[in-house]
Amino acid sequence: MKNPILSTLAFLLFFQVAYCNGIGIVDGTEGVYLQVVETYTIVEVTDQIAIITATQVFRNTGGVATPFKYAFPLNETSNPINLRWYTGGEWQTAEVNANEQNTTIPGGSGNGGEVDPNLINYLGDYPLFFSPNDTLGVDSLITMEITYVELLPYFLGKVSFFQRNNYSALQPDIVIHQQFDFTLRTDREVLSASLLNLGNSTVAINNEGATIGFLAGEAPANFDYEVEYELSSEGLGINALSTFLGDSTEVCADVKEGYFTFIIEPESNVNTEVIEKNFTLIIDRSGSMSGDKIVQAKDAASFIVQNLNPGDKFNIIDFSSNVTSFAPTHVDYTLTNENNALSYIDNILAGGSTNISEALTIAIQQFGAVDPDKANIILFFTDGAATAGVTSTSGILGIVADEILMNETNVFLFTFGVGAGANEALLTLLAQDNNGIVNFIEPENLEEDLTTFFLSINNPVLLNTQVTFSPDIITDVHPFPFPNLYKGQQLIVSGRYAEAGDINVHIEGQAFNVPVTYDFEVSLADTSNIALSFLPKIWAKQKIDALQLEYYLADQAGAELIQAEIDTLSECYGVVDVEFSSFEDNTVETDELVESDLAMGILNVFPSPFIDRIQIKIPDVLVGATANLSLFNAQGQRVVYATSLHLESILTIEDLAALPPGIYFCQLEIDGKIYLAKISKI
Repeated sequence: MKNPILSTLAFLLFFQVAYCNGIGIVDGTEGVYLQVVETYTIVEVTDQIAIITATQVFRNTGGVATPFKYAFPLNETSNPINLRWYTGGEWQTAEVNANEQNTTIPGGSGNGGEVDPNLINYLGDYPLFFSPNDTLGVDSLITMEITYVELLPYFLGKVSFFQRNNYSALQPDIVIHQQFDFTLRTDREVLSASLLNLGNSTVAINNEGATIGFLAGEAPANFDYEVEYELSSEGLGINALSTFLGDSTEVCADVKEGYFTFIIEPESNVNTEVIEKNFTLIIDRSGSMSGDKIVQAKDAASFIVQNLNPGDKFNIIDFSSNVTSFAPTHVDYTLTNENNALSYIDNILAGGSTNISEALTIAIQQFGAVDPDKANIILFFTDGAATAGVTSTSGILGIVADEILMNETNVFLFTFGVGAGANEALLTLLAQDNNGIVNFIEPENLEEDLTTFFLSINNPVLLNTQVTFSPDIITDVHPFPFPNLYKGQQLIVSGRYAEAGDINVHIEGQAFNVPVTYDFEVSLADTSNIALSFLPKIWAKQKIDALQLEYYLADQAGAELIQAEIDTLSECYGVVDVEFSSFEDNTVETDELVESDLAMGILNVFPSPFIDRIQIKIPDVLVGATANLSLFNAQGQRVVYATSLHLESILTIEDLAALPPGIYFCQLEIDGKIYLAKISKI
C-alpha cells in the first residue's frame, strides 16, 4: 500500500508529472514557455506494468493572453491512454483521434526560425503534442494531466524506471513543489528498492511490494528520477492477469470479452550442459561510430571474446563501406585465437559509409559449413541507416532471407540500434524474422548494454518458443511469433478470451540442445477487475505494435488498410500511438482561460504567517459541506488532522502555537476534491 504521508500529500497539490515534465510551448524559436509552477508524479506498478499519471500546473507569466501547445516526452514503449486539463472549474477530457499528430512547434522568426535546441533535446524521439482550443489568460493557471501505461524494462530480476525531470535548460527558476510517489505491488519478494540519485527519499519494502517517495519544495527541477528494484528469483513461473468486461463494457467488443496479460519467466534447466555456439559479432566501424562509440564497441567486443564458452566457435566481422573479418570462417575458441582476436579488435578504426547488406551476407555465408547441432548466433549493431550496398529495408530483409535459404542454415540474429540514427524498422524486422531480439540503446551505454546482453544469450532458456492453450478459448495473442527467451528475461503475452475458466498454458522449445516444456495452470477471470482495467489497452498496444511491423513492409494499398485498422484500435480502446493517432480538444473554443482560485482548488487561508491559529474562508458553494482537514509540514509529515468538519463561511483551526516555525500546507478534502494553501508560521 502507499506510504500514507506521501500519498495523502500527493493529493495536496493534485498536480503531477511523469516520465518527465510536460512543456507548455508559447514560442519554440524564441524559447518562450509557460512557467511550470508545481509537479507531481504517481507511478502505480503491478509487477512490471506501470500506470503513470502526470499532471502539471502552468502559469502564463507573459503580458498577454496566449495560445500554447502542450508537449510531453514519451518513451518508445509508452502507451498514452488519457489526457485531460482543468479549466472553468471542471476537467475537460481530450478525445482520441485517428488523425496523425500536428507536430508543428509554435514559433516566429526568432533564432532564425530554428527551434530551440534545448527543446528538441528535451522532447526526445517520441513526444506527444496537444493543442487546447483556448488561450491562457494573463497570470492565469492551467493544469494538464496525462496518463499512460508502460512495460518497465526487466533483466535478471532487476526492474528499472527512469523519469526525466531535469527541466533546468528550459526553466532555470525554482519550482514551488515537486513530488514523486512510486508504489509497487507484486507477489514476488522485493529484495531491494531505491531512488538511485536522490538521497532524501523515503523507501519502504513490505509484503505487498514497496513504496518510494520524494518531496522537494522551492527548488529547481534539475534532477531526474531513477528507480530500480530487484525481485527474488524464487518462485519463477507465470504471473497471470485477467479481467472479463462483459456486455458493452468495451467499445470495440460486440460480444462478451476477456483480456489477459501473462508475464512468463520459467526456471532455466541448471542440470543441462551449457550450449555450444557458433558466434559472430558484427561491428559497425562507419564514420559516425568515431570517438567514444568505437572505443566502447571495441571494449565490448574484447569482453565478449574473453567470455565465450569452451566448445564455441567464433568470428568477428567489421564493416563500413567495405567488409572485413577476423577469419574467413568461424574458428575454435582457444587461447591463441582469443589473443589473435583481441589484437584484431584493437586495430579497428572508424571511417566510411554503412554497408549493412554485405556485412550480413558475409556473416550468414560463414555458417554454411559449421556444426548444425550448435546454435548459430549473430550479434549485430549499428548507429545508422544503410548508405552503401543495398539500402532499402525490404531489400536487406530479402537478402538475409535468401542467404539463409541458400546456405541451408538457421541463425539467431540479435540487433542493436545505437542512438537516434539507427533504422528502427530494419533492426526490428531483422530480429523478429530471425529468432532474435532488438535493442535500442544510448551511445554512452553501448559497452555496458552489449556485454550484459551477451551474458544473457550465452545460456538460453527457450529457443523456437511455442505456446498453446487448452481448452482452445484464447484468441488474438501478441506478440506472435513468440520470441526466444533468455536467462533473466520475460515473455509478456497478451490476448483475448470469450469464455472464462481454467486453462493450461503449454510452452515448449529447445534449451541447451534438448527439448524442454513448461506447463502452467491459469484461471481466467469471469468478472471485471477495476484494478486491471489497463489490460485491454496493453493488448491493443501490443496488437498495434504488430500491425506497425506489417505497415513498414506493405505496399501503399496494404499500408492504408493497416492504417485504418490501427485507427480503429486507437479510437475504440483509447490508445494513442504518436506515429498514427493523436489527442484532440473537441470542446467549444472560448476567448481565454482564466482560472479562479476555487477552480484551481486554492484555499484562502489567513493570517500568513500565523502564530497560534489559522482561518479558512470557505466559498459560498462549499458552505454546508463536510470536509477532512490536514496540515502538513515541509517534509510531508501530517501534523494536524481533523475529520467530518461541517463547513461554515469561516473555518477556524486553533491550538497551533506548539508547531515550529516554517512552511506548511493546509489541505481540505471535500467530496473527493482537494483544496489547498501554502502558509508559514513564525
